[in-house]
Amino acid sequence: MEKSGSAGRFHVDVVCEPGGGGGSSSSGAELRHRGGPGPGPDDPPGYPEHRGPLAEEARSVAGGGPPRGGGAFSPRQLRGRRRRGTPSPSPAAAAAAGTPSASPPPPPAAAGRGAERGHGAQRGGRLVAGRGARARLPLQHVLPENLRAQHSGRGAQHRVLRERGEPRGGADGEADLGRAAQRDGQGPPRGGPGPGATGQWRESWRCPGGGRGDQGGPQGAAGDRQVWLDQGGAGALYAQHLGGDAVHPPLVDRGARRNRTGGEGDNGSHGGGLTIALVMLSVVVTTTTGLSLSAICTNGRVRGGGAYYLISRSLGPEFGGSIGLIFAFANAVAVAMYVVGFSETVRDLLVVNDAVMVDDSNDIRIIGTITVLLLLGITAAGMEWEAKAQVVLLIILLIAIANFFIGTVIPVSRQKQAQGFFNYKASIFAENFGPDFRDGEGFFSVFAIFFPAATGILAGANISGDLADPQAAIPKGTMLAILITTITYIGVAVCAASCVLRDASGNLNDTYVAGISTNCTNAECGLGFDFSSCSVDRTCKFGLMNNFQVMSMVSGFGPLIIAGIFSATLSSALASLVSAPKVFQALCKDNIYPGFEMFATGYGKNNEPIRGYILTFFIALAFILIAELNTIAPIISNFFLASYALINFSCFHASFAKSPGWRPAFRYYNMWVSLFGAVLCCAVMFVINWWAALITYAIVLGLYIYVVYKKPDVNWGSSTQALSYLNALQDNLRLYGVEEHVKNFRPQCLVMTGAPPHRPALIDLVHCFTKNVGLLICGHVVLGPQRQALKELFAAQVKHQRWLLKEHKKAFYSPVCSHDLREGVQVLLQAAGLGRMKPNILVLGFKKDWRRADGAAVESYIHAIHDAFDLQFGVVVARVREGFDISSALQLQEELLAQEMERAAQEMAEVAVGMDMTPDLSVYQNITDGDEKPAASPRVVPSLNAADQKLLDGSSQFQRRQGKGTVDVWWLFDDGGLTLLIPYILTTKKKWGDCKIRVFIGGKINRIDHERRMMATLLSKFRIDFSDIQVLGDINSKPSAESVKLFDEMVEPFRLHEGQKDDAASAERLRAQFPWKISDAELETMRIKTLRQIRLNELLQEHSRSANLIVISLPVARKGSVSSLLYMAWLEALTKNLPPTMLIRGNHQSVLTYYS
Repeated sequence: MEKSGSAGRFHVDVVCEPGGGGGSSSSGAELRHRGGPGPGPDDPPGYPEHRGPLAEEARSVAGGGPPRGGGAFSPRQLRGRRRRGTPSPSPAAAAAAGTPSASPPPPPAAAGRGAERGHGAQRGGRLVAGRGARARLPLQHVLPENLRAQHSGRGAQHRVLRERGEPRGGADGEADLGRAAQRDGQGPPRGGPGPGATGQWRESWRCPGGGRGDQGGPQGAAGDRQVWLDQGGAGALYAQHLGGDAVHPPLVDRGARRNRTGGEGDNGSHGGGLTIALVMLSVVVTTTTGLSLSAICTNGRVRGGGAYYLISRSLGPEFGGSIGLIFAFANAVAVAMYVVGFSETVRDLLVVNDAVMVDDSNDIRIIGTITVLLLLGITAAGMEWEAKAQVVLLIILLIAIANFFIGTVIPVSRQKQAQGFFNYKASIFAENFGPDFRDGEGFFSVFAIFFPAATGILAGANISGDLADPQAAIPKGTMLAILITTITYIGVAVCAASCVLRDASGNLNDTYVAGISTNCTNAECGLGFDFSSCSVDRTCKFGLMNNFQVMSMVSGFGPLIIAGIFSATLSSALASLVSAPKVFQALCKDNIYPGFEMFATGYGKNNEPIRGYILTFFIALAFILIAELNTIAPIISNFFLASYALINFSCFHASFAKSPGWRPAFRYYNMWVSLFGAVLCCAVMFVINWWAALITYAIVLGLYIYVVYKKPDVNWGSSTQALSYLNALQDNLRLYGVEEHVKNFRPQCLVMTGAPPHRPALIDLVHCFTKNVGLLICGHVVLGPQRQALKELFAAQVKHQRWLLKEHKKAFYSPVCSHDLREGVQVLLQAAGLGRMKPNILVLGFKKDWRRADGAAVESYIHAIHDAFDLQFGVVVARVREGFDISSALQLQEELLAQEMERAAQEMAEVAVGMDMTPDLSVYQNITDGDEKPAASPRVVPSLNAADQKLLDGSSQFQRRQGKGTVDVWWLFDDGGLTLLIPYILTTKKKWGDCKIRVFIGGKINRIDHERRMMATLLSKFRIDFSDIQVLGDINSKPSAESVKLFDEMVEPFRLHEGQKDDAASAERLRAQFPWKISDAELETMRIKTLRQIRLNELLQEHSRSANLIVISLPVARKGSVSSLLYMAWLEALTKNLPPTMLIRGNHQSVLTYYS
């Protein structure tokens, strides 16, 4: 070989000499130097001569090999020289050393790694079937760096057209050509050391049988030769076929990275049928969501906020708030996903063109940062610029898609056919119709990759605030977009399945020969190709299963597909960059989550969320800089699916609630289809990624619980409210048809509170045993003329109901207007509640001011109790030492607060005047003087008096835990068990849970033990826990004279003293005029009962003075036989100077039972 410092030319003979019957090989492969124009010494008869300058220029591969007459080096010898790293001596060096310049030739049939098994040979461009024949495939090449050359055919010759670039070696260097140690698919090692250019080469071949050098094959199959070449020079190789029927395929730069911009999805494993099914499954999800979305959008005016606005106004702030936050975040991160996809495409183009800036990851970060900055600029400029940019990108995308479909009908070249593209062929579609899953893939694994392509249907809804007529635009645009994309997806899938094979080698010489290519059974056989050599062992580089650039290959103009990728990614990124701030702005305006109010501010005529754009930019930038979205991508897809599921559920929920306000103009929806869509979305979430679905559910649930706990003060008329009403109505109707049973008895209380804020302790006490157990209605009788009372009633109704909600009281406020208390209570007793949800207990606060009050008012109070008994109500009269009514203290407190605010405003005005009248240099001094002025004369802030302050403190006594104490039950009359049941329920609550029940009963002294055992047995049967039972044997004893004297002094002002009148007529007129007063006869007749109440108070003082609560049977006076003031005197005598006391009397209907 002449030493010129450039790439060396060499000649390769692959000698295929089959062994017997496909057994062990006895043939050899030689790398032979062709030194002359004639046939070699081992050429079989008929082997063509090689003449011309190329043959004359051929030299020994070792720098001083055999003379022109011939000679050979075996691959084993070459491999040995390569491994030893010995430089190849030049002929001059060899002559000077006195050593021959050629090694001894090997035996004609020297065994080597390239030996083949098979039958058949190649002669003069013709395949000759036969046993034991040799086939030499002569090649002449320039060895370029990192290039793979393929040769297949019948006696083809190649020549060098031109060589570009210089080798790395110097002008006087010599080539050291070695055989690579690795097989196909891996890069070759570098050449051995030497002063000149380093040459490497690697070969693999297929002799008869179509297999590689050590695989063999059936008899008569075509031979094939592949050489992978790597030369130290940087030159590029251009070769041309001169003879035979082979065409040299393009040389492929094996170092180039595969372009991934087209996605790493499956290109052929599904087959045409399942691909259509996959697309249609996605279409079912998007279509059902689109129909639900259209129905919601047309049910009233739609404002900005996209999916958040639709869901929150339909299902309420709980679902809307949770979805709004994750939907805005998902859109922000989606910006990063699309920008990274765009950046990878640009990066791969830079790699192909050898223009890498830093490295793979950092190039993505640099390109992504620049891209998202440009997108931010477009969005910040306003929706007009964003809309114009979207139109331009849409045009590019449409051109790219049209380019693909046009390419499918353009006649293809022989080269594209070798890569598996044949235009429309029925045989190809039939073969590609069925699935061919590989590497553990399945339908749902591929579906998970494809589905993100269908997650953009809310792009229009997300900018609903910027649409002129969102009610018309969103349904039409969304459904039309779903239709167009569905047709496009199915069209691309069908076209690709009809035009491109699953596997192709890209080798022009993998042709089908009838009678020889016996392995070929696929569609390519009928098209003149046989790709079984690579499809069997999965080594094909082309086809739907292997080439991710199928669309570029099929299209009429490949670069347009890249432009389409740019358009799709940038368009999606731009849409997400606009959507996220808009949704987040609407969420912040509603103040669902605290701390985000600053992002609710908009700027410009279109109320652009500039701050939201900046926040979205930084979120997207953070994920772009990470450049690893494989983990977060499934979660984002599930975030979108969660939104779709709730949109479908919103439509179903609104329809199911049967609210008259649900009247969408869009009629083409069905509530059950929407429910199916919601369930399908939830299922798809798990199909895509089960752990991401669980994370999504956990986040939505956490945000939902937070909003439920926070209870935002909003009223959007959601379908949740409508369904709650419907459920309550249906449940009440069902309950109304059920007959009452003692086991299902619940205390349902009508509490005469007046304005609820005026008697908070009474509400707290009753709420302790009705919370989550029974009904609590706060009754309020507004006294006065009807016109005036109604105005007060309507003004107070919303106010007081809000107060109950604010104080977390599970109660209803029910006001009525009336001329007196008794009439109003009668109305409430008869009309309050609905169906079975009606009160059965009347609760009153003890009328502490009965001595000072007008007699008619006391009469109304007592008659209200009698009316309750008449209407089969139980009655509870509660008393605390300070009283329940704190209205006077509240009024005084409000007056003091108003005075304080007025004084503060006056002081601020004085300071402001001082600042205006003083020079600038003394402004601060004057302010200081103003501040110090109150300090010189201390300001006395008026405060409540001790009694009012004690009253306010006592109003919260039942809001605290009662600690370890007792609830003393004085069960003196059998009233059906209500006196026992209420204390029991009370002690099951958290605030009273540490208190023990003590039961006191009356009895005879000689039967105390018996009575105690009987009561213990009874309470056990009733399953009432108690800590002690006390039998009072002296309950019927007379009270002390001092106690009787105090009672007589108390009632003296309320006696008629009719006995002092001269005639009976005067006395009768006096009783008729003041029926509430105590007559002499009445006082004498009821003397025993009066003494009993006085005695009971003495016993209560003795046994229950330290109790947390006393529950005692309410004494009942026969209606008409006891005056109101005497009855009030009894209650006063019974309960004075005691802890909180509840006087309870049932309606004699049993509320306790032995039976289960």
